[in-house]
Amino acid sequence: MHEAEEEEEEEIPMEEQVRLIEQSGVLQLEQLEGTQRSDELVQSTEKSSLGEEIFDTIILLIPFSCLYIGMDVCVSPFLWV
Repeated sequence: MHEAEEEEEEEIPMEEQVRLIEQSGVLQLEQLEGTQRSDELVQSTEKSSLGEEIFDTIILLIPFSCLYIGMDVCVSPFLWV
């Protein structure tokens, strides 16, 4: 029964697959969508405002400051000896 199913399936030759893909224009559409996505990404990164930069700086400053203070507290008792 499994062999009968395999016989019914016909493989399309590679040349025919390539011809069908080229005629349908699927690859061209995908390439156009890819360039549009990359253009949108570039535009969105260029539009970052000063407020966003300050916010990002503060978000990174708080944990690194806490880490620095914690390490300083751990090391400072050894400096007094």
